[in-house]
Amino acid sequence: MRRLLPPLGLLLLLGCPPPPAAPDARFEPPGDDGEERLPYQVGPGDLDPPVDDDDAGDDDDSAPPLCEDDHFEPNDTSDEAWPLQSGVYPFLVWCDADHFVIDLVEGDFLRVEAGWDAAEGSLALRLLDPAGQGVDEARLEGETLEWVADVGGAWTLVVELLEDPGELVGAAYSLGLEVTPLECDPGPFEPNDSDLAPYPMEPGGWIDLAVCPFEDDFFATWLEPGELVTASIAFDPSEGDLDLHLFDPTLEPLDAGQGEGGSEEVTALAVVAGWHVLWVELVDDAGLAGVVYDMSIEVP
Repeated sequence: MRRLLPPLGLLLLLGCPPPPAAPDARFEPPGDDGEERLPYQVGPGDLDPPVDDDDAGDDDDSAPPLCEDDHFEPNDTSDEAWPLQSGVYPFLVWCDADHFVIDLVEGDFLRVEAGWDAAEGSLALRLLDPAGQGVDEARLEGETLEWVADVGGAWTLVVELLEDPGELVGAAYSLGLEVTPLECDPGPFEPNDSDLAPYPMEPGGWIDLAVCPFEDDFFATWLEPGELVTASIAFDPSEGDLDLHLFDPTLEPLDAGQGEGGSEEVTALAVVAGWHVLWVELVDDAGLAGVVYDMSIEVP
């Protein structure tokens, strides 16, 4: 037979004690250590960090530290490039591609040096001309990027991150930038800075020519088979050092003058008819003014 229990309020009016309380649901069963404890009571292992048991980005994953930009941002594109002048720029931070713009006039000599901690990452410098074409780059810590502007305008320096092995995102770096106007007159035979576009010369002699930094001189003289050519240059070794090279029409080397002192000479017998190329190479420049030289070409 089922027994009905009277309501609690009626028991209290009749002076009967209340029924015993049910077990408190807030108590938990014994843990691994066999001890009973309240749900907010700390037990062994309760404060151990959570285990990341999956590849999902959830509450057991910690977000990587954020990269803190420097005060030259935004400069992530060429259109946002930050203008720089000669000087030292410490405390730069690469979080994404950094672009800087440098105004140069034709003939300006640009020198850029970057420094960074290799433990934080590996950077690369790229120099773009005003048309956006890459002309030079530097990839080693402490490596110097040097260039002579062949056209005036806004040149762009791009700093890129090649590797980021550090714990922090991005890399800190510094830049040193120097712009120096060149005091060098390349002479009347420019442009002749490439073996693909040498200046044609008849046999003869010339004085006060000049090789400017990063602008070697190339000349060409026509020879028939069996003709003997002798070319020579003379210069002041206190200004720097020059070498002289002679090539056949296919740009195969025929002779080279690479000695020390203030003169060089080359000679060769032509085997085929065609333009034979002379290369006046600037090996060392004592300053930024180039090296002045005299040249002669003799074909008996």
